[in-house]
Amino acid sequence: MIDKRKNTNIKAPCRTLIAILLIGFLVLPITVITRITYSSSRSGKVVFVSSPPPPLGELFNSDIFVADEKGQNWVRLTNDPAEDTWPVWSPDGTQIAFCSERDGNKEIYVMDSDGKNQINLSNNPGPDDEPDWSPDGKKIAFLSKRGGDIGICVMDADGKNIVMIANELAIGGPAWSPDGKKIAFNKGKGICVMDTNGKDQTMLTDEQAYDWWPAWSPDGENIAFISDRDGNDEVYIMDADGSNQKRLTDNPDPDGFPDWTSDGKIIFNRGAEVYIMVSDGKNQKLLIEGAVFPDWFGPSPGQGMEAAGKLNMTWGNIKVAKWQDGKGAFGVSE
Repeated sequence: MIDKRKNTNIKAPCRTLIAILLIGFLVLPITVITRITYSSSRSGKVVFVSSPPPPLGELFNSDIFVADEKGQNWVRLTNDPAEDTWPVWSPDGTQIAFCSERDGNKEIYVMDSDGKNQINLSNNPGPDDEPDWSPDGKKIAFLSKRGGDIGICVMDADGKNIVMIANELAIGGPAWSPDGKKIAFNKGKGICVMDTNGKDQTMLTDEQAYDWWPAWSPDGENIAFISDRDGNDEVYIMDADGSNQKRLTDNPDPDGFPDWTSDGKIIFNRGAEVYIMVSDGKNQKLLIEGAVFPDWFGPSPGQGMEAAGKLNMTWGNIKVAKWQDGKGAFGVSE
């Protein structure tokens, strides 16, 4: 996503993080952040990115891990000197798509859910980022720079038949609708919906403010998104046709990066913490401390996860952050 908005400050971590990603996408150093995905099988698994403390004298590095539903019993899935980020479960939970710089620039990879069979799918001289699976697991949409163009591409889940379906100056955040017929994405300062071939583009928001990061409800009838129309990043909801736009959060800290549980609740970031709420904004509860970019797979997490420690971070400085208890580091490196 190419972001041409005003400068951000350290009190707006959501914007800072996305701006960092945008800079990185233009082939500058990219900051690694944490994306958390919850697999709600009976065993309950979470896939995420973290930066454990390295041996003395070595640099921090971000890799992908899986933990149980309480955030414990971590298992490392990737262990590469390059940065591995953006893990996303396949719809059936058997694979994980992610981004890695191990081949010299950001590429879309896929691996089995146990970390085996890590394969570069995109194989592109330019950067590829922000993968999202189609509901049937047969396609992956992602942001790409190819042949001088920046846009949204779609490829088969095995990396074949890559097609750029939308090419815009300010674009990003592809999100596949539950029925597989539409893709919502960021276009300019607003949210747009298009067919999966890039045709029939329809703006859902009026771009008077900056609206971004669309997330479809499980039934496809609503879209949650971020907006700064009231002076601060907050989570909003609208019908899938753009009507009935309502603010769900109202907090001094920035709220953003919404996603849905399968029973229709919304999880979102408040600063560097993950909250859950019902879809009308009520009953907002803290789930995870020290996490951003939540992406849940399966039913509602119930009691949530136990955090390994409280995150102490100044997001705007983009430095390596450690847990206050000293037992781990989390998701940010320069």
